[in-house]
Amino acid sequence: MSALHSLRGELPELQDAVLVLHFSGWIDASGAAAAAMAAVDRGLGGTRLLATFDSDRLIDFRARRPVMEIRDGVNTSLTWDEIELGHGTDQAGREAVL
Repeated sequence: MSALHSLRGELPELQDAVLVLHFSGWIDASGAAAAAMAAVDRGLGGTRLLATFDSDRLIDFRARRPVMEIRDGVNTSLTWDEIELGHGTDQAGREAVL
């Protein structure tokens, strides 16, 4: 059984693409990595989602719990890690996979 969850259309034929990864973590480092990834995404003019992956097959949720937000003693959101692959091209024509 594949860890690939969903392929979104045809995959691009890449030419000298750069792969940029963002690993989530705890507090400051994760926030900085997420901000850097968002800046790269904006620099590419946004990315097209290529694929999503089955997080249950790739992440050990016994060690890595989802993020729960509690306000006034009430669970207001629960965010599970997702693994996505996107593609974009900057204004100079350089490709990146995020």
